[in-house]
Amino acid sequence: MKSKLILTFCCMAFFSQWLSAQVIITLPIAPLLVSSGYGYRIHPISKKIDQHTGVDLPVHSGMIKSMMSGKVIGCGYHALLGNYVRISHGQIESIYGHLSRILVNMGQDVETGQCIGFSGQSGSATGEHLHFAITYRGMPIHPLRFITEVMQKQLLLAPHDHE
Repeated sequence: MKSKLILTFCCMAFFSQWLSAQVIITLPIAPLLVSSGYGYRIHPISKKIDQHTGVDLPVHSGMIKSMMSGKVIGCGYHALLGNYVRISHGQIESIYGHLSRILVNMGQDVETGQCIGFSGQSGSATGEHLHFAITYRGMPIHPLRFITEVMQKQLLLAPHDHE
């Protein structure tokens, strides 16, 4: 457990070096409400302690958007994630699970904010929600911390009108 936390913190430190003025990001859904957070938790179905490598965001029949431009490197059905989409953004990958419908295909280029599917309850889920996860160089990182850091950098780098 300790080694996974250390790796997570190391990834968080390293991914901040990856960020630049070129990164444009959007929320996969809005508003962001969290029903199950990142980290260790009691799994709602198995009732065992497990590492939740993403966040669960409750949403009813909503459009799911790609957080950044990239290429679809995985999509289809997974026993746990149900209908899912995995997008590569270089060293960062984003994962969107439990979709009711997938609107993209393997190998397809997607733009920031493009609708990639609709929320659902497919796979191992107790209710309709989006499972949203991010990896950096293959290691899971806290998706909400990532979004927060990128959006803060966007605000700092945005042109300001000083009239």
